Amino acid sequence: MPNQQEGNAMTRRCYECGGVLSAKHQDYRYTECGLQNVTLKNLAVYVCDGCEAEVPEIPNIGNLHRTIAIDLLAKRTLLCGEEVKFLRKMARLTGAQLAQLMGVTSTQVSKWENNKRPMSASSDRVLRLICYAGVLERLLKIDSGLKAEMATAAFKVPSLDIRDLLKRIEGKSRGPKKVMIDPSELANLGGDIPEDPGVVTVQ
Repeated sequence: MPNQQEGNAMTRRCYECGGVLSAKHQDYRYTECGLQNVTLKNLAVYVCDGCEAEVPEIPNIGNLHRTIAIDLLAKRTLLCGEEVKFLRKMARLTGAQLAQLMGVTSTQVSKWENNKRPMSASSDRVLRLICYAGVLERLLKIDSGLKAEMATAAFKVPSLDIRDLLKRIEGKSRGPKKVMIDPSELANLGGDIPEDPGVVTVQ
């Protein structure tokens, strides 16, 4: 039995050797999620007094994985293979499904995930937007085709970058933001977005 009653307390037993597990709080490298560089701070970890096996007590895995995903989506450098794979799974996409949304082959996705071919900055941007949409669908418990719509938007608007959208807003006001746009560059964005007469006024 992994757990046994001893007096009024529940004693946890090791699944491997049956030894007693003692709890301690420590920083824990959470490689079980498929990522090598995730550390959970001050986590309750049960250590066996016999074989020294470690059993972490991971709370609220759903929220934990979403938090990891959002942190990866905001990464300022290109994603590596294990990060691509983690985000794809968080978006509930197979390699073939992701490839179809991105307009590449399944082999290409596999090479990204196995670090056999680096992603281009453009592919990295599109993948993040698709996976962000997938994370939102999971959070809202919907399957609305948001991933496909986000992929379409990503190809039409090259400046759309989830890293910019996920930047934290400072908790202070500095007045209105200065916006400078060269109208001649708008034609390169693609799409056919009608003007809103209530917002855009041509004088």
